[in-house]
Amino acid sequence: MIKRIFDSIPKNLMGPLAVILGIVYFYIQDPPKTACDAQFTIFRKEMLKHLYGTGKNGIPVPAQFIKQVENCRDSNSIGGCFDWSEGLKKTIFASRKIPEECTSRIQEVEPLMSYYAGSLRVYAQISWNNTEIVRAKLFHWLDAEDLIVFCRLKTEYSRLKGVHTYKALETSLFNELVTLKKMPREDVWHRTVLSHDCGAI
Repeated sequence: MIKRIFDSIPKNLMGPLAVILGIVYFYIQDPPKTACDAQFTIFRKEMLKHLYGTGKNGIPVPAQFIKQVENCRDSNSIGGCFDWSEGLKKTIFASRKIPEECTSRIQEVEPLMSYYAGSLRVYAQISWNNTEIVRAKLFHWLDAEDLIVFCRLKTEYSRLKGVHTYKALETSLFNELVTLKKMPREDVWHRTVLSHDCGAI
């Protein structure tokens, strides 16, 4: 049947047809990369050590952010959280290059969003202000640079996942603090960096 079809094709058309069939075959086998595929590949390469981990001599090397978050949680101080903050800045800088049209596929570069959500939780926890001077915005030991990184993280999370998703996460983190601190909700809100006005930066 197939031989009969080919026999019916004029000889002068066999060459161009073979080229077309070859292109179709290779297209199916290895489809061309989209702009999002290319951007995700660049992001993964750029953040390989920090977010994904590597391997050396067959031995896996964990992602750097895991230890950085642990150190920050354990120390709850400027020195202990420095590497975590620096890693966040680099990651935010890299993810900002991901175009808006690719955000619907953002799960393809996990653990990016898990890292961002976890970092927002860390900020909520380490920023707790035990003093009465809440009007001075003394969020524990966080300084002006820390607040800038927090706001950049909040903005980037909202861009990639949507404002509604960020608000849902913020509410969840806030409710955790209300349960933990056993204080009026308004007092809890003013004592955590979640209440910080990023528009003022």
